Amino acid sequence: MGRDMDRSTRSLLVGAQSAGSFSLLEAILVMRRISSDFRLTRDQKLIDAFADEKKSFVDALADSSVTDEHQQTLKLLIDGYDAAFQRWSSMQLRRADAFKDLQGSISGLQSDAASVNGAAADASNAASQEMASQISKASILSAVVIIATFIFCGLFGVLTALGISAPLGRLVGNLRDIATGRNDVKVADLNREDEIGELARAVQAFQDAGVERIRLTQAAAEARRRADEERANAEIADAEQARQQARVVHSIAAGLERVSVGDLVYRLNDAFSSQYEKMRHDFNAAMEKLQDAMKVIAASISGIHSGAGEIKAAADDLSHRTENQAASLKETAEALDKVTSTVQRTAEDTTRAKSVIASARTAAERSGEVARSATVAMEGIQSSAKKIGQIIGVIDEIAFQTNLLALNAGVEAARAGDAGAGFAVVASEVRALAQRSAEAAKEIKALVSTSIGQVSQGAQLVGQTGAAQEEIVAQVIEITTIVSRIAEAAQDQATGLRQVNSAVSQLDGATQQNAAMVEESTAASHRLAGEAAELSRLMARFRVEQDDQVASEGPADQAA
Repeated sequence: MGRDMDRSTRSLLVGAQSAGSFSLLEAILVMRRISSDFRLTRDQKLIDAFADEKKSFVDALADSSVTDEHQQTLKLLIDGYDAAFQRWSSMQLRRADAFKDLQGSISGLQSDAASVNGAAADASNAASQEMASQISKASILSAVVIIATFIFCGLFGVLTALGISAPLGRLVGNLRDIATGRNDVKVADLNREDEIGELARAVQAFQDAGVERIRLTQAAAEARRRADEERANAEIADAEQARQQARVVHSIAAGLERVSVGDLVYRLNDAFSSQYEKMRHDFNAAMEKLQDAMKVIAASISGIHSGAGEIKAAADDLSHRTENQAASLKETAEALDKVTSTVQRTAEDTTRAKSVIASARTAAERSGEVARSATVAMEGIQSSAKKIGQIIGVIDEIAFQTNLLALNAGVEAARAGDAGAGFAVVASEVRALAQRSAEAAKEIKALVSTSIGQVSQGAQLVGQTGAAQEEIVAQVIEITTIVSRIAEAAQDQATGLRQVNSAVSQLDGATQQNAAMVEESTAASHRLAGEAAELSRLMARFRVEQDDQVASEGPADQAA
């Protein structure tokens, strides 16, 4: 049972040390001390104290940072330790009760032995008195009876001494030897079946109990010695562990202090104890990874700083060019708007000129018809001299109408502007011709009787006038076609310019938005450049490369 408790204690100590909890270790050591004290005192209160300490262990385990699986293992171990202690303590209590009962039995045996000795003595005295009384009352008995009586009494005394007093004396001597501490006494009369045998066996049991008590006392002393030795060893181990922990904490604190000032090349070079060596390797590995990361960050920051400068310069250049482009595009939009207005007015003027030319064409066609009519009339004059007077009247009328037509044509030509300049010349000539025709008609009227030849000449002139009129009509038609094309082209140009103007306006708005975005990008690039410079300044605080100084101080040096 004690070996089970020792195994449970060792398992609990190993589990608590692996958990790294001082509260658990303290609870285990207290429970171990309680079990050692109970082994010596058999005090019932220590069992209750053991149960309270177990509860403290369970509470400390629940409050610790141990994993669930480890907690379950420790709970099973503490339950096993508690069960072993309960069984062992119950056995010890039963053994103590049995020992007390044995002591009571031995005391009873001693009393019984004293009673037996007293009874034997009383019996002997009573027999002597009875024998004396018989002698005094029966003096008549013969000497043989007296001698026989004396012989009987002697034999009875001898037998009594040999059968009762001697064994009791031996047993008393054995008890005295046992009481003085002699445990190698051989108890006699163990094989007797009477009360002496029972008493001898009780003395043997008392001797065995004394031997067991001595053994238990020696075991308790040995347990105390081992407990004291284990306690001393535990205190030494705790002191050594505390020293190792202080050394580890001091070394790691020194490393963290170096990290706090930006030193990333610091390493813990001196070895720790086996249970803390992994922590040293983890610290050095973390510092190595942090150093590599900071190197990469430093290189990246250098590139960011350079790129931010380039972005800043490019953004400034783009900002200036965008501003110039926006100004130029604005001027272009204004100029294009003016051109659009001019082309629109030109299209409107061309449309009006088209209408005027159409009217002129109509007038020219009518003039052509009049000229053809005049030609027919002159032919009639040529064919009939008799009708010369009528022809002269017709000529007068033709001259008058031609004059009116020429006047109208001149007015329309003046309205047509440059496009009607040629037509105005023709109209002027026609008017002049009409005036001359009127004058000629007057002269013909005056000279009709004298010169038929002049009538013929007048007819020829009228024919020429008709031909000229035909040419004028053809030119007016051609001018009308050209002006129509010009009007259509001007209208198309106006429509296209309106679309171009709208597109340029949209482009100007987009350019203005781009300019605003470029300004924001420029401001952002300036901020990025400033932040990159600040990040470079912060990174300069970290030392990520070895120099001439010592890169690491050992834990022993730090502790010193």
